[in-house]
Amino acid sequence: MTAGNALARSGEAGDDLLFWLGFLLIVVPPAVAIVGPRPSRGARVTLLVGVGFLLYLTKVLHDPFAFTFSDELLHLSNTEQILREGALFPENPILPVSVYYPGLASLTAALSIATGLGAFPAGLIVIGAARTLLMLSLFLLFERLTGSARLASVAGFVYIASPNFLFWTAQFSYQSLALPLAGVAALAVVMRGLERDQNDRQGWTVLFMVLALAVVMTHHLTGYALVATLVAVSLAALAGFGRAREAAWALALFTAVAAAVWLFQVAPIAGDYLGTIFGRSFGGVADTVAGTSEARRPFRSSEGEVAPLWERVTGYVSVLLLALALPMGLFRILRRRRRSAFLVVAGAAGAAFMAILPLRLVPSAWETANRASDFLFVGIGLGIALAALHLGRDGRATAPRRAAAAVFIAVVTIGGALVGWPPSARLSQPYEVRIGDRSVQPPGVALAHWSRRELGPGNGYVADESNGRMLLAYGQQRPFTGRDGLARYALESTAVTPELRAALRENGVAYAAVDRRRVSRDALQGIFFARPGQPLQGRDGYLPPERTGTLDRPDTDRLFDSGDVVVYGVAGLYR
Repeated sequence: MTAGNALARSGEAGDDLLFWLGFLLIVVPPAVAIVGPRPSRGARVTLLVGVGFLLYLTKVLHDPFAFTFSDELLHLSNTEQILREGALFPENPILPVSVYYPGLASLTAALSIATGLGAFPAGLIVIGAARTLLMLSLFLLFERLTGSARLASVAGFVYIASPNFLFWTAQFSYQSLALPLAGVAALAVVMRGLERDQNDRQGWTVLFMVLALAVVMTHHLTGYALVATLVAVSLAALAGFGRAREAAWALALFTAVAAAVWLFQVAPIAGDYLGTIFGRSFGGVADTVAGTSEARRPFRSSEGEVAPLWERVTGYVSVLLLALALPMGLFRILRRRRRSAFLVVAGAAGAAFMAILPLRLVPSAWETANRASDFLFVGIGLGIALAALHLGRDGRATAPRRAAAAVFIAVVTIGGALVGWPPSARLSQPYEVRIGDRSVQPPGVALAHWSRRELGPGNGYVADESNGRMLLAYGQQRPFTGRDGLARYALESTAVTPELRAALRENGVAYAAVDRRRVSRDALQGIFFARPGQPLQGRDGYLPPERTGTLDRPDTDRLFDSGDVVVYGVAGLYR
């Protein structure tokens, strides 16, 4: 996989083949071993945790010297500001809600201070430890629910096929830390329900409370998902599923109160932030059903990039395999409904994952469905494991069955990776260009360093999505980005109106970064150079002149010009 990434950066052919060959070598042999009856419990844990960590290293080796994913730059800025200022809740104009959930940034800053490492290596360690904790907690959780180490290891392995597992939950982002913490918290609740000794129950209760507070302070949506899980388990126990002592009303109330206090007292903007996302999702579903909005086409980017045919076929087949196998797993869960209320809730989560798949066809709702998969895929893992091991319940590990298991695992795990990340971003891209013994940084990085050096920190900027993140993370500026109404107004207007002048003045915007490249509109890919031999996105890779020349006026100052990116001083428009 490292060789595939290196070839991709150099523009050579064959990079896709090497990448997927490496992926299969990491995933398939351990999975086939886990499906069989022979490995010991310790071997199963080692294989599951090891594969999860190797796939985390896949993301690290994608960009081994810097954070490059769009959300990573936002959280890197939060961490760097905590290190510089020695206080929580810094300013983040691009994702303001993130600073009010400082679990990731504060933990990374603490590790950086304790070890002397920079924010980047400290962040790699934190997320690597979180990934290890996630895999271990999933195994222990599944083992307690089913009473079988074999079932637990297979269920944990199926979870690897989650669309976000390979890259999204491996990035330096607050959900990547909150999800493992929530997994351990759920394990604590299960252990509490199994214990008969009062002292042991109290111990698990205290552990849960500490972890629940950590989740609440780390990521909003994961905290709410934890509350929903506890309520669902308690309702299931009340309905007669599992054991009555599994009901966790007090723990659900504790977590709900903690989340509510944090929301209203610390992070009130989170309500508006999530309300906007869900409101847009519901409205988009209604528009798509009514035919007033065009449906989203799977495996096609907003810039028209279409995935290769084999990727599209594999992605659809992987979903079909899950859909065919899950009903049998749900039936097995119903057969075991007296064993655990958690088991029933996990089955419902798996069914919910399949039920919300159509949301991926709605442009404004696909992200909601994608984020939900991190939580709901726990039920998919458990259901598929029960179905698979029921088919092989006689214990014979025949060659055809091992071959079938290998094919199934290969297809669903590759399918998950294909669904979760676009082809052009799956492999490493050129971050620097070498010219003799010198290197040239991407335009956005050069712009950010220039801004901090020549203009000083804390200036109001309007910029596109990609350059805005660079200006925030490396330039220490205060950017309004392309998703913000002000930035879009300033960068896409064909004329300078009195309303635009007033908006720039009211927000204290002194500078505007205008990027002619279409790729800069994509925060995930715009920070890279184009691979050799590959054109930039869109028609000839550049925006038309009428879209980029509005601010080129006598009352603005051209301060920086790299050919593709121009910085204007715009204070003259309103002073």
